[in-house]
Amino acid sequence: MNLCSYTQALLVGFALLLPAFGQAAPQHVDPTQYPYRAIGRLNVGNHSYCTAALVSERLVLTAAHCLWLASENRWWPPEVVHFLPGYQGGEAPLHGLAARYAVSDCPAANGGGCPGPRRLDNDWAVIELAEPLGKTAGWIPLGGNLRADPFGRIGYRFDSRHAMTLDSGCKLVGEIGGPLFRDDCGTVPGVSGGPVLAFTAEGPRLVGVTVARIKDSPTPQAASVSTAFFADRSRFPLAARMLASE
Repeated sequence: MNLCSYTQALLVGFALLLPAFGQAAPQHVDPTQYPYRAIGRLNVGNHSYCTAALVSERLVLTAAHCLWLASENRWWPPEVVHFLPGYQGGEAPLHGLAARYAVSDCPAANGGGCPGPRRLDNDWAVIELAEPLGKTAGWIPLGGNLRADPFGRIGYRFDSRHAMTLDSGCKLVGEIGGPLFRDDCGTVPGVSGGPVLAFTAEGPRLVGVTVARIKDSPTPQAASVSTAFFADRSRFPLAARMLASE
């Protein structure tokens, strides 16, 4: 089945799965349904976890800081990076191991020789899995328009670390500068690296990667990196090439 027909098949009944936008409280979603089954927990070195999402058969997007071991001032090796799409407690339906990864602005694979995350607008990474989990789970295309499409943030909050939640009442607050944008959904630990999904007429699109909570805001706000910038090979030489190869 080609990508076009595969995507069309996934969209059958999609309207029934649209979240109720405008709700302020996070809601649990069904991880067996698309697009949520393409999103999962990223477990790193039996040490910490983040959220991540499939964007092709083998490629996963997340926040770069999820792959950084600050206490030892080094990047985690790929063999301890595990992706569990559709995870909802208990045994995960799928389990993928990282083969390699590229940190956005680092020219070397797996962060080799590069410093830790330095800027929020570069705080994203692409992971290549050893197994093509997207053949089973599906994946989420990049795209979407934050100003025109309803959108929400998905992740494994620290207070719901074994169940995927969706914040669907998000509103765009503005651009912070360059690739960064902010919204009023806020964020909590565990949601880092998780996708911001735009729910378009053509289906869900991954429009951003969650990277930080904005601490000095009087209301809950979060910062995300827009995926519209991820194709810039001059700025992201290795990561952009990996994405373009799919």
